Amino acid sequence: MKKTSSRVRPYTIIFYGNELELKKILRSNGERIAHYAYILHDKDKYLEDLKDDNGNYVHRAGEDEKEHFHIIVDFYNGHTFNAVKRMFTTPTDNPRVEPISDRVAKYRYLIHADDPDKYQYEKTAIVSNDINYYEKLCKNGDRRDSDNLAEQIINDLLAGVSPRIM
Repeated sequence: MKKTSSRVRPYTIIFYGNELELKKILRSNGERIAHYAYILHDKDKYLEDLKDDNGNYVHRAGEDEKEHFHIIVDFYNGHTFNAVKRMFTTPTDNPRVEPISDRVAKYRYLIHADDPDKYQYEKTAIVSNDINYYEKLCKNGDRRDSDNLAEQIINDLLAGVSPRIM
């Protein structure tokens, strides 16, 4: 069971609403959100059969999954699970929300880069308020190592990244 009281900055969300709703949520919470990236998964298929408790098929392998968005959100300040869940819940959608431990892996998952059995989405389909931020994470890694910390800090400052985010 996830703790709901701890505050975390990066989250991943699976959102089944429409893109207008998603954009409205991101825009209305813009002062809280440092970075976001999302993609519409509209070509996903179930990879295996799924049965309910009575043994009836819920989904069969190869069937289309319902269209959904995968979202990565980096907040300026830590937010609780419940706060993020409320932020992205709409009258028609109850999103799945999880804290992120590895932003690089989650970013790569947007296009299924490390999942060759899944549909391979184009990088150009990713919508972000700062795509360079996520690309830089992929290039340099999610964690900063002490050998090039000073260089990374200088590069972030030159790129206009707020010290508060760093």
